[in-house]
Amino acid sequence: MAVESDIPFLTTHQNAFSNRYDSNTIRDNETWKYLLNHGSKIESGSEFWIGERDGKPICFYRRPYQGFGEGLIVSEVSEHLEESEYVELLNRLKTQGLELNKPYLRINLSNKSGLSLVGKTLKASNSKPYAFQIKIPKPLDWLRKQIVLFEQRLASSSYAQFTGRFRLDTYRDKYDLNFQDGKIQSIEVGSNDCETGINIPVDLLPSFLLGAHTWRKLQTTRPDVIPYGDESEKLADILFPLTNSWHQAPY
Repeated sequence: MAVESDIPFLTTHQNAFSNRYDSNTIRDNETWKYLLNHGSKIESGSEFWIGERDGKPICFYRRPYQGFGEGLIVSEVSEHLEESEYVELLNRLKTQGLELNKPYLRINLSNKSGLSLVGKTLKASNSKPYAFQIKIPKPLDWLRKQIVLFEQRLASSSYAQFTGRFRLDTYRDKYDLNFQDGKIQSIEVGSNDCETGINIPVDLLPSFLLGAHTWRKLQTTRPDVIPYGDESEKLADILFPLTNSWHQAPY
């Protein structure tokens, strides 16, 4: 199993994971220390394992103690392996499962992860992971932290020089993104009338902001998702696109 001295290796593989997804979980050294020293004792207990070849580490994976079903669960895996290495890892996990009297392997990962894709070629069934279960307690602060991202999205579009306001109205609060020549001058609590924007019910806001679903997808079941007009639809598509995201458990 992984120990504190493996943190640099784990961090390198975590960075490779981050490069694969637009939105993901980042751990600092202190979090890794906590997980490696105390993670097996907490309610969501688990173990981190290092896969080696010829005495050298090549990958890591995480095995939670508990989860749905009676199978052996793997909830984190290195993302950069070759197909043959993933097959080798699956065989190793199968062996560990048999040793623990686990009748099958549950790959609790994104369906786009390397191990999941290889598993599909071996006739594994598609998993149905939960949607986002994330709360953004201070949306205004969160939006302000994304200024560079919003400007980058706008810069690569036909609205690169957009000047005006784009409002997010949650039916409870209003947030205005104020643009000048494609640059955000401020993000403030909305006031007065606004010609461009979108109504997003507050319970759907995290999924929309984080790119789990586009407004068009959300609108298929929630007609109260309402852009203000044609220009607002285009700006919502640009500023809040669908993202390739996966968030690991923080602990």
